[in-house]
Amino acid sequence: MDGEAGGSPATPILGSLNTIATIGSTVDPNNNPAIDPTGSGTNPYGLVIAPVSAGPITAGDLVVCNFNNGPNTVQGSPAPNTQGQGTTVVGLHPVASANAGGNPYHIAQSASLLGCSALSMFPDDSIPATAFSASIVPVVAPGGAVNSPFAADNLAMPWSSAYVAAANGQPAALYISNATGSINRITLNSSNAQTGFAQVVTGFCVSGAVQGSTDSLHAPSGLTYDPKIDTLYVVDTSSYSVVAFAHVSSIAANGVTVNGGNCSAAPPTATPTFTGPSMSSVSVIASPSSPNGGQQFNAPLSAALLMNGNVVVGNADQDLTPNDAGTNQNILFEISPTTGVVGSKQLDTGAPGALFGIAAGPNGSGNQVIYFNDDNDNTVKSLSK
Repeated sequence: MDGEAGGSPATPILGSLNTIATIGSTVDPNNNPAIDPTGSGTNPYGLVIAPVSAGPITAGDLVVCNFNNGPNTVQGSPAPNTQGQGTTVVGLHPVASANAGGNPYHIAQSASLLGCSALSMFPDDSIPATAFSASIVPVVAPGGAVNSPFAADNLAMPWSSAYVAAANGQPAALYISNATGSINRITLNSSNAQTGFAQVVTGFCVSGAVQGSTDSLHAPSGLTYDPKIDTLYVVDTSSYSVVAFAHVSSIAANGVTVNGGNCSAAPPTATPTFTGPSMSSVSVIASPSSPNGGQQFNAPLSAALLMNGNVVVGNADQDLTPNDAGTNQNILFEISPTTGVVGSKQLDTGAPGALFGIAAGPNGSGNQVIYFNDDNDNTVKSLSK
């Protein structure tokens, strides 16, 4: 199904998905106490689906990174479950079983992954990771080696990422959002080596961006790319909006400035407007004030592309008012790029702020499945028919 690429709104998918199953734990079974004496990581953030088989990874596997440390308590060690102290990347076979063989399996652990908040994957299964607390974007080889090929780039507090394959005369690229309100493009050659760097978007409102802590962080996140229409979707957590950057591969350095109004105001800040040479390429496709908008949006954070061309976005829920537990948290929204919110589903009624990484694709039968990290129990779960 071509979805929005053909100009007609796609038939919503989310409402037909009603089965939630646990894939497995995200706690690394192999912890190196010299790197993390508290354990092997909790609070899974990054989530991506492997494109091919390489090393211990099988095509279709789920790759996850942990933002927090822990869960063990060791005398004299740092406190477990501390924001931004996670160091591990694990893999899971996408089998809906609490006892699936080999789940989870170890991929990598490194101080260079400190505070891993998002993952992408190159075509060879190399894994660029946004290490928020380390302020770098290391690349994990499928076999587990960790390198920092982008160390010279200005990537302060990297927060989210999206990989874009080469197409239509444009080179491959890795887009990185930062908790400074900008989005950068790292251009790549066929070997995934860097050939250029540009800051293409500036000005997203940011608040609460404290190194190693995200309890109240509002920054551009949830980077999601649709290759059919060369569009990058960005979740503006501060304004509770979803922004579409059409023809993103053609946006030049400093092509877009986001005008968020009073960025010192308490979220949600004003729905942004845009200036700059590429301003005509940018639009807000969902916000609390838009028709069919996200009236239930509450600091939305993660996103993924559905098979119909729509985008699913999950609430982060940092701003929930007291005493409304169970009514407005951990909701997934389906958003049409042309008509706004077309569906929603609550995935977890536990503590708010459980939905971070989201990934989506077809299952073995070709039907839509959505995978999501559930931080309330440190697992990956699936949502399907």
